[in-house]
Amino acid sequence: MADEMVLATQKWLNKTYGHIPEFNQPNEDGLTGWPTIYALIEGLQVELGVAPSDLFPGFGDTTYTLYDQLITPNWNNLSKNVVYLIQGAFWCKGISPGGFDGVQTQALSDAVAALQEDAGFSNTNGVLSAMWAQALFDMSAFVLLDDPRIREMQQYLNANYYNYTGILPTDGIYQRATNTAIIYALQKEVGLDVETANGVFGPTTRDLYVEAYNNNWSNALSMIIQFGLYANMSEFWEVAGTPAPEFTGVLDGPTTEGLHLFQDFMRLAPVTDGSPDLRTAWSLMTSNGDPNRNFFGVDTSLQLTQQNIDDLVAFDVNYVGRYLTGTVGVGENEKDKFLTRAEAENIIKAGLKIIPIYQDNYPHAEYYTRQQGRKDAATAMFTAAKLGIPDQSFIYFAVDFDALDTDIDNWVMPYFQGVREVLTSSEYEFTYKPAVYGTRNVCTRIHDDVGIERSYVSNMSSGWSGNLGFSQPLSWAFDQFFESSYGSISAIDFVAVSGLDEAVSHLEPSSEIGEGYWIDQTNWDWLKDPFHAGSIKVDGPSWTLFDYPGIMKAEVSVSSEVKGDPNATFILEIESGKLTPSSFEAVTKTLGKDLGVVTANKLNEMSIGIANAQMEVSAAIDLEGLATWRITITFPDTDIEEVKVANSIEIELSFDFDSSTPEGNMQLAFNAIKLYCKENALAASIIGASGLALVISFLPWATLGVSIVEKGTELLALAKLLMPAFGRKKDED
Repeated sequence: MADEMVLATQKWLNKTYGHIPEFNQPNEDGLTGWPTIYALIEGLQVELGVAPSDLFPGFGDTTYTLYDQLITPNWNNLSKNVVYLIQGAFWCKGISPGGFDGVQTQALSDAVAALQEDAGFSNTNGVLSAMWAQALFDMSAFVLLDDPRIREMQQYLNANYYNYTGILPTDGIYQRATNTAIIYALQKEVGLDVETANGVFGPTTRDLYVEAYNNNWSNALSMIIQFGLYANMSEFWEVAGTPAPEFTGVLDGPTTEGLHLFQDFMRLAPVTDGSPDLRTAWSLMTSNGDPNRNFFGVDTSLQLTQQNIDDLVAFDVNYVGRYLTGTVGVGENEKDKFLTRAEAENIIKAGLKIIPIYQDNYPHAEYYTRQQGRKDAATAMFTAAKLGIPDQSFIYFAVDFDALDTDIDNWVMPYFQGVREVLTSSEYEFTYKPAVYGTRNVCTRIHDDVGIERSYVSNMSSGWSGNLGFSQPLSWAFDQFFESSYGSISAIDFVAVSGLDEAVSHLEPSSEIGEGYWIDQTNWDWLKDPFHAGSIKVDGPSWTLFDYPGIMKAEVSVSSEVKGDPNATFILEIESGKLTPSSFEAVTKTLGKDLGVVTANKLNEMSIGIANAQMEVSAAIDLEGLATWRITITFPDTDIEEVKVANSIEIELSFDFDSSTPEGNMQLAFNAIKLYCKENALAASIIGASGLALVISFLPWATLGVSIVEKGTELLALAKLLMPAFGRKKDED
């Protein structure tokens, strides 16, 4: 909702500084956002004497220094424009400075005091120094938006460690800055000065922590440990219905019990039970923790030799994460990473268990769509079945990038909805359980919002925002925390194991998936018969379904590759033997109610038996009157070792509209369809797909010797629907 004071601020900024070419003018919409904050900062820089060419939308070191030199000492005698800027910043923050008039009053000092109090300071002075101005000229919130316990933590850190951290938001949202501030606080308490502390739990900090733990423990360190404990276990206590330890600054009974629960939940060992020893504190401060702790799992992209497997046995691990498909590396360094049946047998024979992982994608948000999830799930399912992975095993689908909440909402959640739909579908002869690999935030969100039961947490990426400040997921089965090597294995990740997933301890006989797996699920006898007779071959030449010279011709080809039609004018999704609701709606909207419903139903007839596919349609009429419809049906990529599965089918249907051959009803139908298609290119592509289903119905008649012209009455029925639609369009024109 627009705010009139924010709008007044935006108008004043543009009026006052809009003549400066380098100034970034905000939209005058009354909405607080970064563009308005940036404009306020640049306006402040102008008042501080920064050259126009040096204006920068950030409150950096130069702005900070100039502010403390020119404004802080003169707080009671500010220029009118500086007052305007500070008042505008307060309105954007949601705190009233008394007005927007460039007049400095007690109300402005009261606003500063309110900001200081919200930030956690009990002794307020009402003076906006550079430290406070940096917090004000920012989008950080200082009112409670989420968890009051987190806000209590943030306010304590501000009040006690602001020299190290600056002023943090106190909105109750645990974020990267909060996590870093806890480490800064710990560094201060173990003896690091402001110049040395860096917010990283590194070797120096760890050494000093051990010294403090053994000889110089303090209440402040107890408080910091309690902060870390709450941040890492908040979901645990919420689900358990047990109150978390209070922030007392004392290693009291609830705190030591909380530490014991944390150590057990994270499977930390060896540790001093219920004590904040180094290994425990390390996991409280960072998502990856101590790489030297005990673990019982590994994962690798390497195809394991017998020597590799023997080394893993010697390494005393029990679980091996392996990829079902794909390659790793690029160019001459590209290598296969997919698990083979022989490798799987050797792993199982050695007494190890397999964790199936699917990642054959690019790590960016836009990859993750619902349809892609369905395709990936089908590929993973068939590959697992071919390997002999038992039914009901978990397969972990990777989200290998730092997904923000917006990415999860818009992309990752639909992807896993698609994955779940396929893996839990009764339409397939194989059934596996969907699981997620990703950051703590991804794993928790996908578990809570999509119902994915198990998580493989990428805690190794300790700097990712999805790990900073998020609790370890309650659904965690595996915890990837360190990259290393061992023996003959050049690249391996260490993985903690919770025991929630027993993984794969035996193999079933390989499921045989033939070339015609997808074709056999359809009701297309017109395709099945010549395919199994050998007339149509995977990756072979096109085959003529029928050819009525001067009238129409249909050809079909089958490919093992997942092919798309770059000229497609319409793309339809097929699920569970019919068009998806969105595709059905698209057809009816494009063609109108009457023709759209008829066409969509005809396409549904053609889709019977298809569990999951995409139909792409293109249409063209050349100068000679030859119309060509191309229908490409793409199934989930089923990449099976040593078997060329028919993953896509391309059908070309040609009509010779200018031929004199058609007579009677057929000629009337041709003329109507030709006219409609020339005037309605997009609609024509859908008509082509529907027409294919209609023409296919001619095939049994043709084999019985019935003339194609005798079937013109059926094609005319379609034409009669087209003609009124075309006529209405002409009348409207």
